Amino acid sequence: MELLLLLFGITVLAVPVMLFRAFVLLPHAARTYGWKHALYVYKFSAAFAVVLTVYEAGNLTGFSWHRMRYVSDAELIQNAIRFAYPRIYDDLAALHVDYPSFEPKVRYWGLWYRSSDDRLLNRLLGFSNYQVKLPDVVVTLSIDGRARYTHQCDAEGRDITAPAHPVFGVIGTAQRETPTHDPVTDFQLDWADGAQGELSQTGHCFAAYSQSNPSAALTISSADSKPLEIRPRFGFYLVAAQLAPKTAEKTWIKGQYSQRRITLQEFLKWKSCSAAAKEEWPDIAGEWWQR
Repeated sequence: MELLLLLFGITVLAVPVMLFRAFVLLPHAARTYGWKHALYVYKFSAAFAVVLTVYEAGNLTGFSWHRMRYVSDAELIQNAIRFAYPRIYDDLAALHVDYPSFEPKVRYWGLWYRSSDDRLLNRLLGFSNYQVKLPDVVVTLSIDGRARYTHQCDAEGRDITAPAHPVFGVIGTAQRETPTHDPVTDFQLDWADGAQGELSQTGHCFAAYSQSNPSAALTISSADSKPLEIRPRFGFYLVAAQLAPKTAEKTWIKGQYSQRRITLQEFLKWKSCSAAAKEEWPDIAGEWWQR
């Protein structure tokens, strides 16, 4: 442990000295005595300056030192699609089936969703990311091209690109929030903004499907609970909704829901809300989820 601390201390002291010699003393000596003399006296400092300059140039332009190359836009887009839409789209060709006119965009500077990784100092230190803009999400990827996490696009739909044939389908369950998590069976489903579509309920399970206005919200309400709006994302989703009681003191408590995107085939198979269908549902809400 003492040795590690000693090495760390030496490094902390040595780096500023090396920077000073490479970028202050070396240029000064070159101006005073010429480059030949300066490079002879400060040859190690010159080598350090070259290595550091190349390293930082790579960091500022998105070079992957781990893979020793720039990750192509095509690879970044492929990884982003598979991460954002698992089992839905495998590649750009599959995405173009539903979004024929959409072209993903890649950014290294000027990220759509800024974070500490977008700061100059972080990039100089090698802590930086790419972002890929997809129809309804922005995927953040490491400098090596590995997808890390997603940001949902604007909830009001301003940054969302609709598919060529937009639909919205959801299968879900309704239950109370903590501490009981009791299933709610006396709830009502309604489409907002004049949307029309299929609605069905079986116990505390429900299914909804709309083609008339897929951007409209689906509202779940009951006599003793606050209305909960499920904001649509084009496609099909499995949802676990928790309804907040009307007696909740804080007005901003309006319930919540977890969701996971599913395929059209899974939606058609599971919308019956049968016990067999529920057995196949992936876990989207943990141990409190009442299927």
